[in-house]
Amino acid sequence: MRFFIRRVAFYIVTAWAAVTLNFFIPRMMPGDPVQALIARYQGQISVDAVNSLRKLFGMELMKVCGNNILIIGSNFFMAT
Repeated sequence: MRFFIRRVAFYIVTAWAAVTLNFFIPRMMPGDPVQALIARYQGQISVDAVNSLRKLFGMELMKVCGNNILIIGSNFFMAT
């Protein structure tokens, strides 16, 4: 029984660590998906398409300042 409890506790801690890493790693990456697409297609995307992509990704209220993202919502300001 003791072995079973230790094994379950280990799996819980491992699952928590995996979920935490999967949450934080993409958020720590610099830039945003739209900037990555602009860099990939190097000038082939129009300004209207960029604005549409920002709206599609839900980023029309985000401003990227270096590695920091300022989210301007209706009730909060958050710098990450």
